Amino acid sequence: MIKLGLGTVQFGLPYGISNKAGQVSLDEVDKILKLASASCMQILDTAAGYGDSEAVLGRSLAPAHGFSIVTKILPLKTDEVRSNDVARAEVAFEDSLRHLRQQSVYGLLVHHSADLLNPGGERLYALLQRWKDEGRVRRIGVSVYAKDEVGRLFDKYAFDLVQLPLNVFDQRLVQDGTLQRLHAAGVEVHVRSAFLQGLLLMPSEALPAYFASLMPHHETYIATLEQAGVSPLAGTLGYFHHLPEVSTVLVGVETSLQLQECIVATNDVPSLSFPSFAVDDPLMLDPRVWR
Repeated sequence: MIKLGLGTVQFGLPYGISNKAGQVSLDEVDKILKLASASCMQILDTAAGYGDSEAVLGRSLAPAHGFSIVTKILPLKTDEVRSNDVARAEVAFEDSLRHLRQQSVYGLLVHHSADLLNPGGERLYALLQRWKDEGRVRRIGVSVYAKDEVGRLFDKYAFDLVQLPLNVFDQRLVQDGTLQRLHAAGVEVHVRSAFLQGLLLMPSEALPAYFASLMPHHETYIATLEQAGVSPLAGTLGYFHHLPEVSTVLVGVETSLQLQECIVATNDVPSLSFPSFAVDDPLMLDPRVWR
């Protein structure tokens, strides 16, 4: 069974190549959160770097909301982590709690793993561990992109929670054994980019010109779904039925109707050869390099 979590970047910023509505209105945020609560969704994923997302959640959540909030520390943007950088991180976390109107959060992630891998990164990790010991955070972790990054991080530190990109086109962290390694280590895995910023749900003819080389593969994927009587949404989420190592699949939505469609789609278990849909070209898979 797929467990959905709610990604909230759209609450604070216009986000995604398929986003036509812009930043979500406060009224719509309330509707989305109400539906998420009624549907027993647990994880709310946010970050200090997601515009007003934390403040919007703080305004919108009831005092006894029942969600588990995961947020992320602002990148330190330094080649070496010094004591003053740790002090900045401490202030940033206090700001996050204030914006969220919470005394503690379920999870706290380092948004850029370089802040842990650079010289002095152990200072930042010690701060995370202190917050965990104080009960201000239940799980500490990091947001990652690639296998080598995970290897270097886990050679130095222990984490409870990792967020990583994974979807029916981007299966690299399954193919290289990273997902299995994390699961075997008892790490809670949250998946982001499940829709590849909406690209997996778009008609092939609507893809931006940058994705010209991907279009034939995208067309084949959509045609295969159509032949199987499976919607793009059900196909995209259906991939995760075959990955029990994933704890939570984060979905970002612009309306409560979109969230309802996601919830309904998780009931479909498509019988498809998902490994055949994997894409090898990292330039098509990493939104950080898209033009």
